Amino acid sequence: ALPLDYLKIDSSLARDITSTARDSIIVRAIIDMARSLDLGVIAEGVETEQQLALLARAGCTCYQGFLRSPPVTSDVLIALVAKSLP
Repeated sequence: ALPLDYLKIDSSLARDITSTARDSIIVRAIIDMARSLDLGVIAEGVETEQQLALLARAGCTCYQGFLRSPPVTSDVLIALVAKSLP
């Protein structure tokens, strides 16, 4: 038993869910398994609204990728966090 809170879906699977039925089925199975273990799910490498919509319909609640933001340096990240604080 590992102290896990989240399961991350690799970008190679998330990338092809809109065009490959096999990857879409695998992603849904991963999300179902994570939810049955009471784990959150993070999809990596989300680049399009269509990918995000499919992931959301399958039950994925968190994502990361170019759709949200390009990679940022640590200085930019610190500035973003500071800006979001009250």
